[in-house]
Amino acid sequence: MISQSNYVDLEISGKNLKNIDIDYKSSANDKRQLRSINFSCNHLVKLPMGLEKTLQFMNISFNKLKSLNGIEQCVNLKFLNVSGN
Repeated sequence: MISQSNYVDLEISGKNLKNIDIDYKSSANDKRQLRSINFSCNHLVKLPMGLEKTLQFMNISFNKLKSLNGIEQCVNLKFLNVSGN
């Protein structure tokens, strides 16, 4: 996890994970916002739980995704890579 000011970038690639739930805030007062995720080269079959509208960059390439259900809440998404699914 890389944190710069109020942004969080999650990097969890190549771990052979089948399921990821996003929970990075340490408390209810944590003001950080999720900016980018890289979950490429895992075995995900669905999008992670906990995606936020602040998300701008998402790399979920080379997984086993069957749908993009949940992507609609990512209204600020500028980059999406789902190749190799």
